[in-house]
Amino acid sequence: MLTGNLSLVRMDGKEIFPEYLPPNAEWLQVPTQQFIDWWSECACSHDKTTRRVLRELASPFLNGPGNPRIWEGFYHILQSRSSFSEGLDGLEEQLRFEVFARAAIARKDNNFDRTRLLTEAATVVGMNPDQSESKLFADLPAEQLLMGFESLSSERLIHAYNIGLVQGILLHSLSLVIEAVQPNTLDLRRIIQRVRFHRLLATYESRPNGRIQITLDGPLSLFGRTNRYGFQLACFFPWVLSLEQFELKAKLAWGKRKVPKVFHLDSGLGLRPVDSSPQQPNPIKQDLVALFTKRPNASWELLETHEVLMEGKRFHVPDLCLVEKQSQKKLFLEFGHLPKGNSGLTRGTSLPTTIPWILCVQANPKDLANDPRLYGYRKVPLWEEIETRAKLVLNP
Repeated sequence: MLTGNLSLVRMDGKEIFPEYLPPNAEWLQVPTQQFIDWWSECACSHDKTTRRVLRELASPFLNGPGNPRIWEGFYHILQSRSSFSEGLDGLEEQLRFEVFARAAIARKDNNFDRTRLLTEAATVVGMNPDQSESKLFADLPAEQLLMGFESLSSERLIHAYNIGLVQGILLHSLSLVIEAVQPNTLDLRRIIQRVRFHRLLATYESRPNGRIQITLDGPLSLFGRTNRYGFQLACFFPWVLSLEQFELKAKLAWGKRKVPKVFHLDSGLGLRPVDSSPQQPNPIKQDLVALFTKRPNASWELLETHEVLMEGKRFHVPDLCLVEKQSQKKLFLEFGHLPKGNSGLTRGTSLPTTIPWILCVQANPKDLANDPRLYGYRKVPLWEEIETRAKLVLNP
């Protein structure tokens, strides 16, 4: 995503307009492709380049046509698609300490010998003396080596730039409302699971004419950890582009003074996702299923469910389904995430009222409402506590 000085936006009253780049603009095609090709050559070269040197060598490309901030944005995107070396043995900091301590003493005694000091320090920390020169600052970001690069076309780079502009704006959002053609059950579930994966607070409602409305709380509507939540919201945005005929409206608190602004986007603009991220499994759900299968249980049956349930105009997508064997009653489990702070513990808990449901969240139980449908666990959910609550919900 592009933030701060990398973002090119203009204001018109209360509305914000990103200065998108045309993906097929001829004045961008050749220089951007040259930039990408050069970056790929650096990544594939046997003579590895550090971040510091890479920045110096990239100077000619950063003076390309148009606003220099465009090329700074391209540099940021290419760097985010690259892999860099890290200190693998964790001895670099110890090596520096030994070298600098010995160097201070040697200079005081007028007995400074760089090679000898590096060799002695490397021997003390258990490092190969021949590597001491190259390893001295190897763990610092500026000295990390470019090891790999996930290449892309010039058109995809421009699409990534345009998406980054939107993501930078959404970091300032108070709320986000998305309307789109209602996806099929599989795609709807995929979108909802992606919302959960990014730990966002959302509600889903059916709208007229076969459309759906997704409402997400923005980071600035919550107390605490707004930067992390805003980053998660921005990371989710590319999934919005997979929706058909979508319209997005965000209310913003812009800049240091939190000036009220609005931002609009629709599918007619032609933004396209650059990469398709694989669906990520829920580790809590996987662990809970594994624990359930290892213990004999005569009262309950656990089912993987792919249902999308409706209550009025609202959609609910459970993670698991518990079936009481004796009565064959069903109860649905959802594994959610609530941000810390009082606002998060009372908002975003849109529990169904007519569907037997338990929402499991990692939180201090004392901070949650005394409701058997809302289960807070400290580290991992416990089946005994879930079953106790399930009995209360099914047989109040």
